[in-house]
Amino acid sequence: MRNVLLQLHVGTPVHCRSWSNVPVAHGLQLTIYTEAMGGVPARIARHLYAMLCRQLMSVGGIEGRAPCEVDNGQIFEAVTCAGAVAGLTNRVLVYIADGTGQMDKSFESYFGRGQARVVPVVDDSLGMAVPQALPTWMDTSIAVTTTGGNPAPVLAKVIRSAGLLSQTPSVFVSYVHDDARDVAGQFFHVLSERGYAVFLDRFSGVPGDDFVDLISEELANKACLLALETPNYGASPWCQQEVATAITREMGMIAVDLPGTKRSFPEFAHRYNAEHALLNNSKLSQVDVSNACDAFERWFPHQISRRPRHLDRSLRSALDAAGVNYVNVGLGRVRAQFNGTPRLLAMSSESPDIDDFRQVDELRANAGEGATLFGSVAATRSGRRTRIDWLEDKSGIEVEDEGQLARFLGLP
Repeated sequence: MRNVLLQLHVGTPVHCRSWSNVPVAHGLQLTIYTEAMGGVPARIARHLYAMLCRQLMSVGGIEGRAPCEVDNGQIFEAVTCAGAVAGLTNRVLVYIADGTGQMDKSFESYFGRGQARVVPVVDDSLGMAVPQALPTWMDTSIAVTTTGGNPAPVLAKVIRSAGLLSQTPSVFVSYVHDDARDVAGQFFHVLSERGYAVFLDRFSGVPGDDFVDLISEELANKACLLALETPNYGASPWCQQEVATAITREMGMIAVDLPGTKRSFPEFAHRYNAEHALLNNSKLSQVDVSNACDAFERWFPHQISRRPRHLDRSLRSALDAAGVNYVNVGLGRVRAQFNGTPRLLAMSSESPDIDDFRQVDELRANAGEGATLFGSVAATRSGRRTRIDWLEDKSGIEVEDEGQLARFLGLP
């Protein structure tokens, strides 16, 4: 099972916990570090640690004791983990500045100069320019600035840097062309620059594409719907269909209320209010777009956890209805008994890709154990379908559309 070792260092080691069943590509050591033992930097570190614990739980993570605590009855400095904990091939350091610009030399050697991905954090309460607050070897251009000790702006960047999402974070931009064409383009560029895979119909299609099929496939392979709500949004048949699909699939759903919004769909739990923003040549100011994208990033991790939990409930409910005995092996993963023969069943939030196949293969008790992977297969077009067929053939893992789960289990 893939693992995360989550550590908190506030002057000294405070917490270290091992997490399993987390969708990361490789074993990960994630360390939140500050030299300060109190004050704002320490508060940020502790709050960020708690937020990451909640995030790991939301994606099905299972918390356990750290290996050093199991073996030695205590936790040690993060720098002792290399070679001592199997499988930790990736390192991410969140460095929270304390105003000295210093870092323990052993930590600098372990995490610094290309040894790890580093997320520097500087709070405005320090009253210092970012370069002066950080060790000289850190890249100040990627630093996250916080205000009043609020760690929320840091969370999304840490999640992306750590690869805590099994796939590139993805978003489908839903909008009315005549109302928000230019604003949609602004969101496309800003979110793309922040590392999201963004679908915007104007930029994402190719000549000859069947537009209906393209929209259907992209909705099936995006984690979150970002709705740009304008006066005509609720009346658009296209937008109605996109929202209906997001509701049915329990995708993440976030809205930005632009001038004239009617808030047509109450299903959006998170909304950024930009209805009083000023449009200049049909565009928002850079500040308004940046603030809206900051809000989107804060809400994104929670929103995209809805669908995996939905699929997990659907799988277990169907098995209970069919009277099939099973054992839980992870979020959306069970080992079921069919006529006395175990078979691994797994749900994929999107169209199955190589990472889904790899995870299922790792969970199989042996290479010969049967396995079936359910996902958004029916919406896939030729290129993606060809890749799925190839992976199915090479792995011996069967693939079914998630809509066929009941039929697979023999339910009416």
